[in-house]
Amino acid sequence: MSAICNPDVGDDVPRHALLPKLLSGELGVPSIEVLKIPGVVLADCNASSPYVRFLAPSQWALLDYESIYAKDWNRQHVNDPYAHRVHKARKCAEILVPHVVETKYVVGAYVVDQATNLKLSSLGFDRPVTIDSEMFFR
Repeated sequence: MSAICNPDVGDDVPRHALLPKLLSGELGVPSIEVLKIPGVVLADCNASSPYVRFLAPSQWALLDYESIYAKDWNRQHVNDPYAHRVHKARKCAEILVPHVVETKYVVGAYVVDQATNLKLSSLGFDRPVTIDSEMFFR
């Protein structure tokens, strides 16, 4: 699971169109420093989408942050199935990192509830954790 970090607002994580598929109820928050890893590419929507543009990290300003951070894309496009598909894909913007993201680049996590927070803590996760059930659409 990936999230886009807007350098102007910090490491905020958007509600993500793929979050309902997360069974574990947890989402890692990448550091902005991840953009400095050689070979990193930004996808302005889901990387497998036919609408995707691949961008260099220096092109972060070209991302459609209004679409990425929108709380809802369903009601906005009730009468326009194409706009709905494109917006849903934009909500899945990704940071594509070759090989593996080292743990030093994970600065925190969002979890669905206290039980998941305790589970994550029991695994040795020692970064800040935010409980936010709305993010996970449950």
